[in-house]
Amino acid sequence: MIKKIRASATSLLSAVLIAGAGTVGFATPADAAVTAVSCQTPKVFWGTGHVNHGASIQCSGGVFRIKILCYKPSIDYWYTHYGPWTSSGGTSVAWCDTQATVQAITYEY
Repeated sequence: MIKKIRASATSLLSAVLIAGAGTVGFATPADAAVTAVSCQTPKVFWGTGHVNHGASIQCSGGVFRIKILCYKPSIDYWYTHYGPWTSSGGTSVAWCDTQATVQAITYEY
């Protein structure tokens, strides 16, 4: 039974490839290259006292989100906060918790 299923799957794949040969091609890894994301310099928001600190970044060319490393000295605690996934031209913003500061800013795409 397994041999018959494999044969059927192989036949179906061959038929699809032959049928698509004269039409728009299938995406290959080279065709499916990710568009380069280009970002502006991040903006940092520095509060005072107990006010939160945060950062934002604006990028073009794909989907992205900001990633900030925060530090809370009162308990010697390091952690990462992420902004929302945002599409090209938008702005992603992330905030540290109260009494924590932004130590590093990067982004993911």
